[in-house]
Amino acid sequence: MQAPETVSDALGNTRPVIDSWPDGSYSCPWCASAVTPEHSPHFPQCENPGCPAGYWMRPDLLREQYAKREAQEAEEARRKANHEWAMRRIREENEARDIRIREAVAHAREIGACVPCLLRDRYRLEYGAPRFVKHRKACPLAARE
Repeated sequence: MQAPETVSDALGNTRPVIDSWPDGSYSCPWCASAVTPEHSPHFPQCENPGCPAGYWMRPDLLREQYAKREAQEAEEARRKANHEWAMRRIREENEARDIRIREAVAHAREIGACVPCLLRDRYRLEYGAPRFVKHRKACPLAARE
């Protein structure tokens, strides 16, 4: 018995058989299951219950499976695009925050303000107007270190 050259699913889509052996057995191109003439009463159709080229597969079931798979792939693509957008937004916000902090530190050094006190109040430094403090004595934060 000869292995088929192509195998069709329930909708008529075909794939070529890549692995075949002299006894007529082959690997199903849809699910990679072994199909052998002596063990398969429905030879040359696949016996795997999950295979779209199985003898029992109905076209309406297969269309439903394909539609479900396409919906899952579209959802995955949407989630991936959303994730990439979020990561890009976070990266841009972090870069902008780092620039604001560097500019504030440079300005504090320029006017003679205390840099440790400037960096202590991170919220004002990152999101609001930073507070530039000029001490009359030594910085109280420097004494803690």
